Amino acid sequence: MAGFKLSDYEPVEERLAKFWADHPDGRVVTELVEREGNEWIFRTELYRDPDDTRPYSTGYAQEIDGSTNVNKTSACENCETSSTGRALANAGYAPKGKRPSREEMEKVQRGPQSRSAPRDPGQDSAPQPASDEAKGTIVELLGALPEGERQAANETLENSGGLGWLDVLTAEQASRTIGWLRRRHDALREQVEA
Repeated sequence: MAGFKLSDYEPVEERLAKFWADHPDGRVVTELVEREGNEWIFRTELYRDPDDTRPYSTGYAQEIDGSTNVNKTSACENCETSSTGRALANAGYAPKGKRPSREEMEKVQRGPQSRSAPRDPGQDSAPQPASDEAKGTIVELLGALPEGERQAANETLENSGGLGWLDVLTAEQASRTIGWLRRRHDALREQVEA
């Protein structure tokens, strides 16, 4: 990703302005999906019309408290904005070839250390890689999601770990990912039963 320019990427605020121009009666609904330890996961749903019962588009994002300067004080807000940017990109509000928002590309520019919890200074050993069994469980859980949910969840997971995210997962990240996917399945099951 070396050589990209942040100025080539559109801020979420600009994408949102285009959405409101196209859908002045639309809705943007954000939801805190998970707050576990120092991790935040948000989902955003976009509706084009106030009478829509199903979202036109969705987006997910994950942030970790203290992983970046902005996340030292505003991880929640940053995560909500990122999920909105993803939903807008999924709805077509992203320049061709520039799907990530400027906020997401700033995260990439900060480097991989910003995507994981800060290391304990007393921790000498490297994190254990995820087992093949854990990776298989993640693939199985992703595959069992409905199409739209699967695509949104996969994009969220890719964004939180970069390309090849499955190959670089630590055991701890795999465990959190499996828990998150299982909770997602439970939530979808409850919606169907309601």
